[in-house]
Amino acid sequence: MKILTAKQTREWDAASLRRQSISSLSLMERAATACTDWLVAHYPASRPFLVLCGSGNNGGDGLAITRLLLSKGYTATALLLDGEKQLSADCAANREALKQVNADACILTNPTQFISSLPREIVLIDALFGTGLSRPIEGYFRNWVQRLNEFHNEKIAIDLPSGLNADALPDDGTTILQATHTLSFQQYKRSTLHPEAGRFCGQIHRLNIGLDLEFPEQIPCHWHTLEASELQQIYRPRNRFVHKGNLGLACLVAGSYGMMGAAVLVAQAAARSGAGKVLGLLPERGYDIFQTSIPEAMCHTCGQEYLDTIEGWEQAQGIGVGPALGRNAQTASALRSFLKKTDRPLVLDADALNILAENKSWWKQVPKRSILTPHPKEFKGLFGPSENSFARAERARSMAVKYQWTIIAKDAFSIVALPDGSCHYVTQGSPGMATAGSGDVLLGIVTGLLAQGYTPEEAALLGAYLHAVAGSFAAAQNGVESMLAGDIIGQLGAAYSTLR
Repeated sequence: MKILTAKQTREWDAASLRRQSISSLSLMERAATACTDWLVAHYPASRPFLVLCGSGNNGGDGLAITRLLLSKGYTATALLLDGEKQLSADCAANREALKQVNADACILTNPTQFISSLPREIVLIDALFGTGLSRPIEGYFRNWVQRLNEFHNEKIAIDLPSGLNADALPDDGTTILQATHTLSFQQYKRSTLHPEAGRFCGQIHRLNIGLDLEFPEQIPCHWHTLEASELQQIYRPRNRFVHKGNLGLACLVAGSYGMMGAAVLVAQAAARSGAGKVLGLLPERGYDIFQTSIPEAMCHTCGQEYLDTIEGWEQAQGIGVGPALGRNAQTASALRSFLKKTDRPLVLDADALNILAENKSWWKQVPKRSILTPHPKEFKGLFGPSENSFARAERARSMAVKYQWTIIAKDAFSIVALPDGSCHYVTQGSPGMATAGSGDVLLGIVTGLLAQGYTPEEAALLGAYLHAVAGSFAAAQNGVESMLAGDIIGQLGAAYSTLR
């Protein structure tokens, strides 16, 4: 799904009004209804709500939510901040509608009024600015947001926490409401998928408000989110008469003395991803560990304590290189010799990327359509420092186009940058995936998909999705603090089931 800018989203709203022959007030009612339904599903009627409303359309949403909560038996009060200001037409209409239901449920504040205390059970709803703000909050509203952030109440932001810009990252010191949950209309806002802004959003929930689905298809856009409905077009259900020879050989070049766990993880992940056969190329010192840990895989040794040559990969359809190889001179030389011998797309991670970062003259030998999977530190080593995560995302996009590689820039919301210039945010996943070996599992999955005949671009998109969804299932089962990388592998079957 495309990620539109705030301006494009306003155009989307307007197009939906025309195509569906509805008023802006009706669309506001849809949005408020979607928010109210979410609130009712997550909070009992015993929880009171205090709704902070601005004078624009986000405030209109808040006034409508207050009315709808009252109609469902909840206790809800709207504070119309600086209520003497001119209201937008739809905000004014919803103020009148709320007064018709309960005139006492809408309170106007003035520039001298603030909340001094608030019982913890009250849920605060932020409907001050939403996406209508293009500059930092100042003055009276800044003081309000700062005061609200001092309270430990749960806070629900409508569409976007007040103070955030949908299309840009905040400067240090910008006043922004710290939300517990953000109810985002129809799509993610791009800034919220980056740590500098996303940390203010809490958990983000997309609410469908029935916008016209054809309009975004007509808008040129580099930025997308990975959706199961789109990946179902890539996923190939297994044929009843298939055999292991049809499902390819995944070859994993990994491991060194003291670091053989990485080789085991990538092999297990490749096998669980569906590869017909798995082959590990690893040093002699890891042979017993590997064969004992994953008896389903074959093994070929290349060196003693570390790899000093890379051979035996020729029959593989998918080749993943890098986890825990080390960066000694012999291994680096072996990698360079290997790159000279193959022109098939590779999956490169970890020490393969670190070696390439130290030898950038070798980049021309990396086959086109290869898949690179750097975490932020590896990304910096390869492509240099970035001012912020927005700049890193744009660097990933430009490098993918320049070198005709696919780059999976790993982060809380990883980005899959394709050679055609499109970038896809992976919005699934869990903080529990921030554990040693998680990246090795990703390499194994992507290599296994490549072995099965998926194109490099398909393997990267599908692999990133399966990895993240399996991570979400693993966190649900084990808890985010107690997850291990191997738990992700154990949930790959469940992740595949979301595509069937």
